[in-house]
Amino acid sequence: MTGYTISPSQFVKDLRLMREHNVNAIRTSHYPNAPWTLELTDRYGFYIVDEADIETHSVMSLFFSKDYRARHKRNDTGIDPDNNVYPPGYKFYPQIIDAYCRIAMDPQFKTTIVDRVRHCVLRDRNRASVIFWSLGNEAGYGECFEAAAAWIKTVDQERLVHYERARQKHSTVDFDKSNIDVASVMYDTPSWIDLFMAADEIDKPLILCEYSHAMGNSCGDLEDYNERLMRYPGFAGAFVWEWCDHAIAA
Repeated sequence: MTGYTISPSQFVKDLRLMREHNVNAIRTSHYPNAPWTLELTDRYGFYIVDEADIETHSVMSLFFSKDYRARHKRNDTGIDPDNNVYPPGYKFYPQIIDAYCRIAMDPQFKTTIVDRVRHCVLRDRNRASVIFWSLGNEAGYGECFEAAAAWIKTVDQERLVHYERARQKHSTVDFDKSNIDVASVMYDTPSWIDLFMAADEIDKPLILCEYSHAMGNSCGDLEDYNERLMRYPGFAGAFVWEWCDHAIAA
């Protein structure tokens, strides 16, 4: 048993199982990677979304009480309790989005965020399986990530840049998303995908960087997602969260 880590031989077993189940792409997610990971994905022929080790998900709890979050839950309608209507995919109320973006907009974190992205790119830029660079996960958007995306474009103009939180709309700041190459969302419904694909202003392919998160007997709507993957040329792919359970039972 290896607990929270896996050995190269265990990873090879996982890759073979993925191949047997027609999985052709892997998002590495926001964790430090074992150095042999991408050597093996090169060998087995997977597409890789290579993600920098950045996440600030829990920072929102520093700015909002449980009561506030309970009263302002996410919803898929785009309509808040005050009847304000937001574009499809604008799933969080503005104050929550602004809180998510605190660190991403704070220049004192820019060097650290760019450095983590830079190390990811320089480490893996010679790996044939990498087709996307991902800036991180659930860390808001702002000038720190704008700088990271711009830096990637100075060293690699061939691969695409991905970041799901670039979809967020701050209440007072218009972000520069010119270096983000795909529209990325997580856990949006099949009906939302229909709305997205029908929108006139869509100019980037869509990816679900996470969907169908399940622990146990679930994933009953996979057929609905798969049908849309086949229907829409602009729906480029989707990544189930996640491949297997988190760890062994203690």
